[in-house]
Amino acid sequence: MTSPADTERKVRQLGNDVTAIYQMLDTIQKTQKETQAEHGSRLDGLASGQSQIAGTQLRHGNRLDELAAQLDDLATSQATFAATQLRHGNRLDELAAKLDQHDARFDQHDARFDQIDGRLDQHDSKLKEISSTLDQHGAALTEHGSKLDRILDLLQVR
Repeated sequence: MTSPADTERKVRQLGNDVTAIYQMLDTIQKTQKETQAEHGSRLDGLASGQSQIAGTQLRHGNRLDELAAQLDDLATSQATFAATQLRHGNRLDELAAKLDQHDARFDQHDARFDQIDGRLDQHDSKLKEISSTLDQHGAALTEHGSKLDRILDLLQVR
């Protein structure tokens, strides 16, 4: 059997062990509270960061929707421009065909003007010949007039 001193020593030992266990549990509890507080702060920071990221993603989503709408508008405008350009191209082809017709008519007129110009050159040559002949006749008439004046003078003197 055990002696009362041994029992008392064991009881004190168990009391010291219990006190040590409570101190350890206190230390563990304080550490857990500090760690929980740190984890809570860290989790709050992460939650705040996630909220900021979610807000940024929402703004980016809205901006992407706006850009998509603008691209749709540009595609519509481009289709309108393409249709207008096609109509203008058709109209220009029509005008080019009419211009070719006018060019053909102008070529005919040019040929006709060339014929008229040739005939006018012929008439000009003939008129120059006639003018030269008239000048010769005028000189001859002047010479005859002088001779007639002398003859009349002679007839009157006698």
